[in-house]
Amino acid sequence: MRLSQHHSLFPQDGMTESTETIDQIVEASQTATIRRRFRRLMVVGLLLGILLGPYLFYRANSFQERVRVFKTDVSSTPHLNGDVIDLMVWNIAHGRGVASSNWEEGSTGKAHRVMEIAAFIRSMNADVVVLNEVDFSAMWSGGFDQAAAIAEAAGFPYCARQVNLDFGFIIGRFQFGNVILSRFPITNASVIDLPALSPWEDWLVGCKRGLMGELDLGSSGKVNLAALHLEHRSEACRVDSVGVLINRFQETRGPLIVAGDLNTTPRTAPYSIETPDGENAFDLLVDSTGLQPAPLQVLNIDQLTFPAWAPERAIDWVLYRPEFFQLESHQVLRSQLSDHRPVMVRLKIKAATK
Repeated sequence: MRLSQHHSLFPQDGMTESTETIDQIVEASQTATIRRRFRRLMVVGLLLGILLGPYLFYRANSFQERVRVFKTDVSSTPHLNGDVIDLMVWNIAHGRGVASSNWEEGSTGKAHRVMEIAAFIRSMNADVVVLNEVDFSAMWSGGFDQAAAIAEAAGFPYCARQVNLDFGFIIGRFQFGNVILSRFPITNASVIDLPALSPWEDWLVGCKRGLMGELDLGSSGKVNLAALHLEHRSEACRVDSVGVLINRFQETRGPLIVAGDLNTTPRTAPYSIETPDGENAFDLLVDSTGLQPAPLQVLNIDQLTFPAWAPERAIDWVLYRPEFFQLESHQVLRSQLSDHRPVMVRLKIKAATK
């Protein structure tokens, strides 16, 4: 019995030591696992910071850089020829020409085409130009500031730019929008905030908006100019945008010109679109504001603007308040430097603007 009792004591002590050893091993293993997970989280956090940091920075700054007005190195003495404004509107499609994607061609080709666009604008001797889809800093264009390049090469001393989409990552940025080029000083420039197709899209990258500026024509007075680019994917969104524009234009007194790629066309024109409720954005804009479109009616193929190689639609427009302006001429110009054809109008300023 004694031997048996004595023999039974040793295994119990050994079991205690073994249990303590196992607990230590388990604890050490758990600690190592926690450390590995922490290191992985640190790596993932670092990678997310590297990837998302620039994106968040660009999105935060986009609200600070939505409108910028600057004077170029071009020197000129602005004056109107007989109280007549020659105005051009053109969606230049990021300088990609008639390609279907911004990635089909390298930045060198786009830069060369942008210079051709500038030369074309200069040859038309316009006083004011409204441009849509202009890159201010886009990866597919090599970070080339198309607005500044066109302003100087086309001979315009004043430029106002307004950002629609603005986002980027560590490898590049995408920032583009609307531009007003002018031989006359541009003052009181501001954003026209328009509804986005979806709120999350606006929050993530931005959406199409408008630019309102005041042109100081000297002795001919001042003219308000709205440069617009409306959403291309939804007539309902364009109708909602027109609701915002109606209110904005009611607050804008005096001479007003509206120009840009409206992505909508009157019911009487080819490929007109209506919402399920029967609303047409173009007709709603004209009927609710009293603005007069140039031309009054789309009567022939020469008045269509898109696509440039075989026009089917009239979606690039100039509208004006008829009590302040008289339309002297309207012309859709032949060019395949973009998928839109440029539009040129001549507006005679009436005495009431002075």
